[in-house]
Amino acid sequence: MNYTRTSDTNKPIVNISATIEEINQHTEQVLRGENSCAVSICPKCGAKSNNFKHREAKPRIFYVLIEQVIQIVNAFLTLWKCPECKKCFMGYPPFAVPYKRYTTATICEFSRRYVENDAMSYRGVINETPLLSETKPEWELSHTTIHRWITTLGRLDTTLAKAQDLIMQANPLSTISRDLAAVAIACRKYTSDARKSLLLTCRKILKTGTWFCQPAVQCLDFLPLGMLYINQFSGCVMKLTDESDIWIELKLGFLWYLPLIMKSLLDIHQTGD
Repeated sequence: MNYTRTSDTNKPIVNISATIEEINQHTEQVLRGENSCAVSICPKCGAKSNNFKHREAKPRIFYVLIEQVIQIVNAFLTLWKCPECKKCFMGYPPFAVPYKRYTTATICEFSRRYVENDAMSYRGVINETPLLSETKPEWELSHTTIHRWITTLGRLDTTLAKAQDLIMQANPLSTISRDLAAVAIACRKYTSDARKSLLLTCRKILKTGTWFCQPAVQCLDFLPLGMLYINQFSGCVMKLTDESDIWIELKLGFLWYLPLIMKSLLDIHQTGD
């Protein structure tokens, strides 16, 4: 496998990845105990709390892309302990996806290249932009890895439904429902209905992510005095302008926790907290 060179116009050079500096900065905050928990509800028991405790710093390896070369970055993530159920859960920054070593941006971009191009194959994605290792060939990106990424994203059907509902609350005139209904997958990409469903959900979840960056999502009816900025894949920053002027920074991989986040938002609206 050869490196893509600048003169090779058919193969775009990519640098779609979290940066080493970004990961190191998060690690320093974790080791100093300066990072705050990204959620106000426990993903294990659903209890609301502002008092999650640092349990320990857990080591984690990430694959970062420098041009098309894979670099290994050793990092730490925080394991949080719920004061209610006493169980622990991992805190994920925006660049991290649970159980994945590649960063969020890389996973989403390579998945998008496959599902949005009817003629593209898994191996075609790799041939178009190979990711290489200067020291260990086994670290090079494989077409089977992209297949697994798409499977993971394709299982987020509940997240997709909740995300669509939130967009419609923010803007009842949104065309998101029609846009998602028009999404299709080429027949050559699947051999079963189950795989077709996963591919469709993956493509829809990637498409939906772009909607959370739109200004219309700032004006949710149930947060008339607040501002809400949500990015489906790089975390969420939300400001609720209430009597305590709370800033909540949601950096938990967001994909897995959106249903709980929505429940928390509705609870805030209903109780006036």
